[in-house]
Order: sequence, then C-alpha cells, then structure tokens
Amino acid sequence: MKSLIVLAALVASPAMAAPVCAPYDIVRGTMTDRLAQVKIFTAETSAGLIVEIYADEAGRWAIVGTTPDMQSCLLDGGEYHELTPLPVGEAG
Repeated sequence: MKSLIVLAALVASPAMAAPVCAPYDIVRGTMTDRLAQVKIFTAETSAGLIVEIYADEAGRWAIVGTTPDMQSCLLDGGEYHELTPLPVGEAG
C-alpha cells in the first residue's frame, strides 16, 4: 500500500527525481482506478521492456515501463498531451 501512495504522489508531481517502482498490478490499478487514466499506447522494446502511456481527459499523462518480471516503474509524467493520428497509409 505504501508504494501505491508514493506512486500516486509522484504522478501528481511536476518534477520527478527518480522512477518509482511497484508490481504491475499495483501500478495499473493506481493509473486506472485512482487517477482515472486510460492506457493509450503500448509497445515492447528490443530489450523486452513494455512501455505504456496512460492519459486522462484533463491532459495529465504518465509513462510506465514494465520489466519481464512484471515490475513497473513510473518513468515520467506531465500535464498536457495531444494525440496525433498516423497519416493515411502508414502503419504504427
């Protein structure tokens, strides 16, 4: 529970000193249930790290990285986002 509180506090903080990590289920629950953010992007790096971007309608966003052993770290966040659609004919 302590990691959940720390994670929630850092998502709301404009300045982030170091990533905060917790099991994936705790991070996902914090992002979706407590902060009302939805996952808008998921990708896997060549090293096997899953990168997710969460955002809400108010403009807040957060980047979460999850290792293969299901430990997630809040990597960064902010107060403004804009979705840019892919041009027609290009794949993501």
